[in-house]
Amino acid sequence: DSASVQRGTTSLGTTSPYTATSTTVTLGTTVNAAQSFLLFSRRGGSAVNGVEAYYQVNGQLNAAGTQVTFTRAGQAGVINTGVDIYWEVGSPNDGTSVQRGAVTSLTTELQKNVSLSPNIDSNVTIPLLTVSGGPSGYPPGDLDNTSWTGFFSAANNLRLDRHASASTDVAATVAWQAVSFFRAGAVFVQSTGKFASSTAVSSITSSAFATNPVVGNKIIVLAWSWA
Repeated sequence: DSASVQRGTTSLGTTSPYTATSTTVTLGTTVNAAQSFLLFSRRGGSAVNGVEAYYQVNGQLNAAGTQVTFTRAGQAGVINTGVDIYWEVGSPNDGTSVQRGAVTSLTTELQKNVSLSPNIDSNVTIPLLTVSGGPSGYPPGDLDNTSWTGFFSAANNLRLDRHASASTDVAATVAWQAVSFFRAGAVFVQSTGKFASSTAVSSITSSAFATNPVVGNKIIVLAWSWA
């Protein structure tokens, strides 16, 4: 087989006393962390009410390839302020490699730079980001602080950015992965770089790409920062 996937569900703060800010899942089968990556989605309870600290979650696969930990910045100790998480760990065995880590911003920082070693080839590498942060309590209003974009500014650097107009009053933790697919003529990554929208709907046309993508066998990975 060219790949294997493990998946499951977990939660943060969905059972009394509703205070959990971290949970760890043990994988059924140990993976090679240097060749595996984590994907997940999450949904907040009805009383989250937009408070970023309750529903913004970062996820990290440990170096031993045995566990995945999910973390949020705050909790309310109140019913329905928890988060349900659906996760997958993909493990290609075709030569794909993965670098990973986590950085925490200062409240005033708009940018973080992560050194990569070894260097990556941006033609076959994508960044994956998950973020936690924000104060507990009301009113909600820190999505600009907990939204980050990531791109490879150099072969040895992953640049992380908040929006230039972010209020920068709250720290955030960005868990990052740099997934370098095995290049055997079958994988090619293109990046459009940054674009901004002041309207309700924006689109990226094929002219944004150096090579016109074939829709049937492509994936799109997005990251955004909020003004």
